[in-house]
Amino acid sequence: MSLQKVLEDWSDYECRKSGYGLVVQEFNCGEEWEVHYLVDRIKKIYPAHAGSHIQRAIFTCCKQRPVSHQRNVFVKSVLNTLGIFV
Repeated sequence: MSLQKVLEDWSDYECRKSGYGLVVQEFNCGEEWEVHYLVDRIKKIYPAHAGSHIQRAIFTCCKQRPVSHQRNVFVKSVLNTLGIFV
């Protein structure tokens, strides 16, 4: 349930990525705006988690894989790192 909630309606993200000619289904750790976007999405659903804690979880997951990740797989990994098991 929580994974689906975080993955709901990324249309603004997809619009911005497609404007750059990038693959919209991939999350790119090297793009600061994408990291901030994911922090904000998770924080909105799980306000008890500090933004810095979420960002550390994202960077931990970024170190485990290449720069671009399938968005749904990456978000699931971040949530698991935060102790939010999906």
